[in-house]
Amino acid sequence: MAKAVQAPHGRFKIVLLGESSVGKTCLLRTLIGEEFSSHVMSTIGIDFKRKKFTIGDKVIELEIWDTAGQEKFRTITSFHYRNARGIVLLYDITNRKSFDRMKTYWLKSISEKADSDVIPVFMVGNKLDLESQRQVPREDGVDAKERYGSYGFFETSSKTGENVQDLFTEVASVMVSMWKNLLTREPDDARHHPSAGRRDSIKLGHTDAAAIADKKAGCCGGGS
Repeated sequence: MAKAVQAPHGRFKIVLLGESSVGKTCLLRTLIGEEFSSHVMSTIGIDFKRKKFTIGDKVIELEIWDTAGQEKFRTITSFHYRNARGIVLLYDITNRKSFDRMKTYWLKSISEKADSDVIPVFMVGNKLDLESQRQVPREDGVDAKERYGSYGFFETSSKTGENVQDLFTEVASVMVSMWKNLLTREPDDARHHPSAGRRDSIKLGHTDAAAIADKKAGCCGGGS
């Protein structure tokens, strides 16, 4: 007899943000076990995948939304901030402009358009396998994390898988600790879908320890 699939104790909407070609789609594909390819078409609008994580005695499901980075899709992307419980904000370590845009555009957009009063933001420098082409020192990412009060900072490679699982396991852990009130005592398929949430203003950082808080080929570049 096939083993029953355990329903999660909670579901949480996580949104991937960042400029086009920083590797959001490749990062998500690597997380769910799909084969890496550097020739992936840029996301047109929105896509999402689900993945379960076991954190302590809780099984939770992350519903991870992959958004388009191109400017013509920004209205669609902004709409999908709604009900997000966490944000993973990517830049490409081989592209200084993508890092600068993270600071000058994306963080501002999050603060204006996301709709939870406290939301954890994770900054991610992607394409770590292209170290020889690095334009953004790791120290700059760490400094940005501290300056803007994001919850965490990771450098990842979608091509090799380095730190991808660690990143999303940390996101899942934060969901459990931050949104305890949304978890059921017993697994529940319906009550805590990401659409069941508050709508207030946003703060990027956590306030205390408990409240953390045109089609184009090759979107992932030559690496991750």
